[in-house]
Amino acid sequence: MISRARSVVIVAFAWVAGLLMAFHPTLLSGFRLMQRDLGDTRFNNYLLEHHWQWIVGAAGVPSFWDPAMGFPLSGGLGYSDIMLTFAPFYWVWRLFSIDPETSFQLWTLAIATTNYAAMWLLLRRMMKFDVLAATFGAFVFAFAAARIAQLGHAQLMPQFYVLGVLASAMVLFGDSPRGDFSGTEAARRDHIAIGSMAACICAQFWGGFYVGYFAALIAAVALALGLGLRAHRASILEKLRVRAASICMAGIASIAVLSPLVLRYLAASAHSWKFGVGAGEKRLPRLASYLFVGPDSVVYGWMANWPVFRNLPEAHEQAIGLGLVTTAVLLYVAWQRRHHPVTRFTCILIAILFVALTWFPFEIRLWRLWYYSVPGLAAIRAVSRIGLFLLIPAAIALAWWVHSRGTLFSARVALLVALACCLEQGIAAPAFDKHAWQCRLERIAAEVDRDSQAFYLLGTGSGTDNLDALLVSQRIGIPTINFYSGRIPKVWTLSRFQHHPATQTSEIEEELIRYLETQKVSPESVQVLRQPDPERCEPNRELRSFPLRRRARGVELVEKKL
Repeated sequence: MISRARSVVIVAFAWVAGLLMAFHPTLLSGFRLMQRDLGDTRFNNYLLEHHWQWIVGAAGVPSFWDPAMGFPLSGGLGYSDIMLTFAPFYWVWRLFSIDPETSFQLWTLAIATTNYAAMWLLLRRMMKFDVLAATFGAFVFAFAAARIAQLGHAQLMPQFYVLGVLASAMVLFGDSPRGDFSGTEAARRDHIAIGSMAACICAQFWGGFYVGYFAALIAAVALALGLGLRAHRASILEKLRVRAASICMAGIASIAVLSPLVLRYLAASAHSWKFGVGAGEKRLPRLASYLFVGPDSVVYGWMANWPVFRNLPEAHEQAIGLGLVTTAVLLYVAWQRRHHPVTRFTCILIAILFVALTWFPFEIRLWRLWYYSVPGLAAIRAVSRIGLFLLIPAAIALAWWVHSRGTLFSARVALLVALACCLEQGIAAPAFDKHAWQCRLERIAAEVDRDSQAFYLLGTGSGTDNLDALLVSQRIGIPTINFYSGRIPKVWTLSRFQHHPATQTSEIEEELIRYLETQKVSPESVQVLRQPDPERCEPNRELRSFPLRRRARGVELVEKKL
């Protein structure tokens, strides 16, 4: 038996090793490099900073739902993930006056740590695996290549609320003598489990839509499956009958908590362009996706050029592979435990989702059937992201493998295989110099006339120009007409220029004037800026003291390079 002190060392060592493996560009650069890209990485930073500024009452944040983008449109937050229940892990750093970019980097470390701790507690406390087994399982769950590959979509990182739902379900539907639900202790335990399950589902939705929706979808399929299997039907129905009052109360409370979010999402959906059935269909995982770890994988990156992987559509969304060794361990443990009721149930559940949401050879898929029949599924574009949920059974399988060391295989072989599962998660994640881009934003901010009602930043066609404008707006408290989100409002007619360079000045000017007149905004109150030259920019305090340009009459096009 491992002593308590040694257990702490093992858990802490694996945690530090996982952070270094997943976030080495950030950590080894002294937080100068920011993972992962200039797009959605910075947008998630923008959302977290919006919540912070709303809490402290900063200028330029009229309400929770209205980040200062797409001026004068309102309700812009409803077009994206909300990130609210993930934000406390960001606020703690802002309380110490740490800059937004560094706070976001610390936020990613805190989220990974919480994922690690949550899975470790689930494996150790709930499933009774030993310390070493729980540590290996938690490592793969928190620092998996599939998760780190999605750092650009940081809203997908937090999955600890899902583990809370799973833990609550284990307590609620765990082993109990049939009908033994009337005791005071059993009732108290079930009431807490029901409340915790509802709270975790609500928290996940208020954080990120994708993971929340997938969690709710999997829970619904699991419940239907349980009712459909004779071995589980009686116990589930009995539990639902005995705890009906608590379940109804939790359901009503959940509806009340989620209603504002649902109403905002529905309003945004009604006022934005529809994705269509083809958007989600294109991003269905292929058979190869379940083995594809991505081009940034340290171990398997060289395989990305194989034809079977090279032809995957939007490969960055298809990198949901667990790693060959981890996949083998998962399949082996599933086979060894195939007679256990929970294992059989889990395998059937995974098989149902696999068949329902995978694009098979010869263009066989069932997506269109579910797209038109399952509520909310039309909002899902990157269906392949559901592959992140495979990390849960993978972590449990690896923990069982290590826990059973010395029985099926020698302890040395079992630990070497487990170590291989961890090492194959290594990712050489892309990163960018945050100081250079902070300087770039400062140069733009210095040119914004503080007397303007709003400003518009002309782009270079890079696709991130609108996001630059949002970040500048957030820094100086002046709204921007630029817009950036997963959905685009129909009335924001400038969207067709977001991937075109500013050389189309006359067309952009005409469309901007039409947009402003439609929104009843005087063009004279708006300033238009150009992006600065793309040369490398090092931070310099003098940049903060650039003289402000006086705003001329009408829509001002700043021809001079900043």
